Amino acid sequence: MSGEGSHYDLVLKGGRVMDPASGLDAVNDVAIAGGMVAEIADEIDAKGADSLDVGGLMVTPGLIDLHVHVFYGATYFGIRPDEIGSKSGTTTMLDAGSAGSYSAAGFVEFIAAPSKVRVLGLVNLSSIGLIAQHGELLDPTNADVEGAVRVLQEFPEVFIGAKIRNGGHIIGEGEQGRRHSEMAVEIAERSDTFLMTHISDPPIPMSEWLAMLRPGDMVTHCFRTGENNLFDDDNRIITAAWEARERGVLFDLGHGAGSFELARGRAALEQGFDPDTISTDLHVQSVDSPVYDMPTTMGKMLDLGMSLEDVIRRSTWEAAKAIGMENSIGSLQPGREADIAVLAVQDEPVEYLDSYGTAWAGKHTIRAAHTIRAGEVL
Repeated sequence: MSGEGSHYDLVLKGGRVMDPASGLDAVNDVAIAGGMVAEIADEIDAKGADSLDVGGLMVTPGLIDLHVHVFYGATYFGIRPDEIGSKSGTTTMLDAGSAGSYSAAGFVEFIAAPSKVRVLGLVNLSSIGLIAQHGELLDPTNADVEGAVRVLQEFPEVFIGAKIRNGGHIIGEGEQGRRHSEMAVEIAERSDTFLMTHISDPPIPMSEWLAMLRPGDMVTHCFRTGENNLFDDDNRIITAAWEARERGVLFDLGHGAGSFELARGRAALEQGFDPDTISTDLHVQSVDSPVYDMPTTMGKMLDLGMSLEDVIRRSTWEAAKAIGMENSIGSLQPGREADIAVLAVQDEPVEYLDSYGTAWAGKHTIRAAHTIRAGEVL
């Protein structure tokens, strides 16, 4: 038996601990002290500490959702971060462009600062962000490169990159859309950060758009349907997408209410084009159905054939690396902040839905049993 319980605040007892970053996958106890992971061992003395029996459950690093919209009260589809994080094992979430330069300070003060879960942000090229339900860059005067760069310089602890929702109906067609695409890349280049791009029939050919992206930039909604996306007419991944991945461009799931098609997800996985990261695109239009939360989205990927280790890896360690935070989050290694998800992984019948109303009979589920953020059970 390892450790002295009196030195610990909380001990998780008897769970299957999976930490892809370190290669650990074994039944262990996990001890937490001072908000940090203190020890992982096959048996830890919990005397004098709170104890949580997690036998039969999986203990992983806190889930990292790289695509949410949580600018509640200031945008047309923001939801409350702590409400979704506390019940889903999600300890870090990245808001994907809800705030523009005009509202970034409000996002920091009223959303990121008071939230118990870690909330980060991508600043939108549009100065108004997602305050209204129409194309935020249809009016080109909303494009604000200087303001976005300033936000990234002023609030580097919260805003870590840039975002563009690249669809012609959102940013404009023709030369206007092309110019906005170039401006979004410019923000990331000038701030030495990365760009996340939503794709929904961009105003330039997908191959050209992918060629403009740099290593570390991220394409979200990678399994969506429609025109001018990552698939050809035979549901084969286009050559430009393979070339972009080889160059270091990342591809994120970004499920959402309109951005994950079952047929394309299956086709991509069959071709070996798994998402680099798994995310939800949670907002008011997706949180009640079809997305719900990170564990449900992870369960879908498990059901479509990804291994459990890969699903956990791409929801924790790979997500941490994608945002340059692998030295602080995404792993359970002792000495790190105790961000932990306790998950129930089961083989059981379930009906899943994609974003377009297609249902399938699933056989695997993942649900959150506990969420621990910096050592606190939420």
